[in-house]
Amino acid sequence: MDARATRRARPTRCRGTVEDHQKVALDVRELIRQGVFTHTTGSTFQLNLRYPWMRALWLDWNSLTLHLATGRAIVVPFRWTECGAIGARLRLLCPRCSRRVCLLYHLDDRLICRPCGRLWYRAQRMSSGGRQMLAIEKLCRKLGDHGQVPDGRVPPKPPGMRRKTYARHLAVLEACRADPYSSGESRHALRLRDFTVI
Repeated sequence: MDARATRRARPTRCRGTVEDHQKVALDVRELIRQGVFTHTTGSTFQLNLRYPWMRALWLDWNSLTLHLATGRAIVVPFRWTECGAIGARLRLLCPRCSRRVCLLYHLDDRLICRPCGRLWYRAQRMSSGGRQMLAIEKLCRKLGDHGQVPDGRVPPKPPGMRRKTYARHLAVLEACRADPYSSGESRHALRLRDFTVI
């Protein structure tokens, strides 16, 4: 018998990126911001606009029961996790692998974590130049530039951002825009260089 015929077919990895599914993923940090865990046990929430795949969310003392649009009910336990000096943080447990996560993704009518869903980040499928351009775009968005500042110009300081933070972001932006390999510096040296602004 041929060895290739007996080998199991490996499932495809490409299910899309994390960024594609992040807008409708169940995020424990968003639930905390909305005050879901401050209500009493047995409270029911209607979250149709934020999560179109879910009809209702029921709060239990150690889990969330999610009633999906398909009629199924999924129980998602949550745990408090020690985070060193910060204290304890609330995390969801993946119903499939019991991994502590912040985000659960709705894929194939199941709620699963990123590794179980074989999701990948956009930067994992890019070249080094593409990752550098993606870092520049993210940094420009953090500085308030959403495409309105011409290339090569410095975005103005966003209101509410501290001057030191703005100066640090500008220094990193300039370092990313310059070719880091033309001066002979390694990535490690570029990362460790002091970005002080006088």
